[in-house]
Amino acid sequence: MRRVQIRLEHLSGPEDGKIVGFSKERVRIGRGEDADLVLAHDETVSRHHADVVREGEKLFVEDAGSTHGTFVDGQRISGRAELRPGSIMRVGHSFLQVME
Repeated sequence: MRRVQIRLEHLSGPEDGKIVGFSKERVRIGRGEDADLVLAHDETVSRHHADVVREGEKLFVEDAGSTHGTFVDGQRISGRAELRPGSIMRVGHSFLQVME
């Protein structure tokens, strides 16, 4: 069994409190059915909004040219930003927290 690479907790929406884990190096977040983490309830999320990427022991989020932007700890990112355990991402109107 592969080790979980990326863990996120929903902090809003219909799945508030749910923790999801992914055993992969890149997780696509968006409204599109091809996303790994689908936020279909949030119309402000783009079809392919952002990617969370693991490189070694570090995590990053990359905005995918979304309309409403990607934010980390309240700051809009341009391109890419490092994530730490406890970091809060906002994609559209949805909030996700990075878990250890």
